[in-house]
Amino acid sequence: MNLKLTNCNCQNRLLETITLFGQIVNSRWFLASHCILILNKVDLLAAKYQGRGDESVRKYWPEYQGASYQDVLNFFQAKFLEVNQSKQKTIYTHFTSAVDRSSVSLVIDSVK
Repeated sequence: MNLKLTNCNCQNRLLETITLFGQIVNSRWFLASHCILILNKVDLLAAKYQGRGDESVRKYWPEYQGASYQDVLNFFQAKFLEVNQSKQKTIYTHFTSAVDRSSVSLVIDSVK
């Protein structure tokens, strides 16, 4: 949410990731493909949110209007989904924490 790129310190990592996702999902190589979006480290996001709440999100994302942790998840999911230019492409989103084996197993099972 507030981390900077290690080689630049001028751009928000999440914004860079959303931009890269848009380039990939809209690439001519993947136009006819469905996509799986895995948003990992939700445990770290939850810890930041509990520590600072919505104000920490608004500091870096002024357009955020939510009032709960679920709103934060929905907001970031929407940020990724809005870069998809194809209305026919389905993007399946999963929220995970790599330290939570059950969430990772659930994603792996649903991808099969």
